[in-house]
Formats: sequence, C-alpha cells, structure tokens
Amino acid sequence: CNLTLVGNDFDRGAFAIVIPKKWAYAQDLDVGILSLKESGKIENLRQKWFQSQYCSDSTTTITTTAIEIKATSGLFVTFAITTFISLLLFLWSKRYNIKNYLSQFISKKESSTTKEYIQRNSNQNSERT
Repeated sequence: CNLTLVGNDFDRGAFAIVIPKKWAYAQDLDVGILSLKESGKIENLRQKWFQSQYCSDSTTTITTTAIEIKATSGLFVTFAITTFISLLLFLWSKRYNIKNYLSQFISKKESSTTKEYIQRNSNQNSERT
C-alpha cells in the first residue's frame, strides 16, 4: 500500500536476462524461467506487485505536481560553480603553456614590427642616396 505504480504495465510476453555468451547454465536458466511461467508463479508475482490494489486504511489521495525551476535551481548553481572551478584549475595547470604561447606570440609581433621598421628605414635611406 506504500507503493504507487506509474505508467503502463510491462510486456508479459518475454523476459530477457543478460548472460555471458556460451554460459554453462544458460539452458538451465531458460528451463527454470519456463517452468515458473508454466506453473503460474510469474503471473502470481506480477499480480502481487503490479496489479492495482486498494488499501482500506488509505483515506488520503496523493497528488503530484510538476517540478519547478526553484526546486532545481540549487542543482544548476552547483553545476555552474563546479564548472567554473574546473575551468580555473585547468587554466592553472596549463599556465606555463599559455604563458609560453603568449610570449612567443608577442615576440613574433615585436620581431615583425622591428623588421618592418628596419625595412622602412633601409628603403628611405636607399631613396635618399
């Protein structure tokens, strides 16, 4: 009486249990399930656990409501904080690589600027002579 069944009933036609390939007891398992099905024990279990039952002591009705964003906001905040901290830790662990890349990028820019300056000066000097 403390359980509530949600959704449709399971398919009564077939059962599937995952077992290793060429398992020594596969045929015994098949025979066991078939004998339980033929004797009606599986149907009895299905009726016991999945058939609607009305409890005499249950006078209250249970109503369900949809989950609102307020109920899950803590989850989103936790996810955002965890993501931010993970990103910071990743950048901190890669700081030397980032620093080297930026210094190489800046030095290439400076060297190209220096080359342009030297080239302009040499062109101006050659035009003067």
